[in-house]
Amino acid sequence: MLIDLVEAQRNLSPRSEVAALRISHETGKPELVRLLWWLVPSWSREISYKFSKFIARLDGLESKASFRHTLQSQCCLIPADCYYEWKEPEPKKKVPYAVRRKDGGLLFLAGLWDRWDKSTPTIEYCTITTTGAAEHMRGLHLRMPVTVAGLLAVKINQD
Repeated sequence: MLIDLVEAQRNLSPRSEVAALRISHETGKPELVRLLWWLVPSWSREISYKFSKFIARLDGLESKASFRHTLQSQCCLIPADCYYEWKEPEPKKKVPYAVRRKDGGLLFLAGLWDRWDKSTPTIEYCTITTTGAAEHMRGLHLRMPVTVAGLLAVKINQD
């Protein structure tokens, strides 16, 4: 089921709907949900992309009002078979590079989610957490998504 969702959500961009694993606030159990990838903070008075974030830098999450309240109880995992980084080998020419696990398994990108309940229906958003790139990735980009070990994510999904 999870692999089918991942295959159905290839080459997504911000503002797309993504599959995510999270712990339900109601039941305390893991659940698979669909979230919009572009977090609008719950404290925002209106849906505006002025304060919204599609990535969240791990270094500094605690100091950002957009993320501070989500850190303890609103983390999620976003399964993906790959993610894309864009390199600009020459001006005005960007080339996409697909980044995958060597064994072909799923990546689980760490994220945060939030609920904006000032509309009907309530909208749930997420953001992907990034960190400094691993040494072998720095030639491609200086930052990369935070990934969670696949076995941990699979265990969460099976409970």
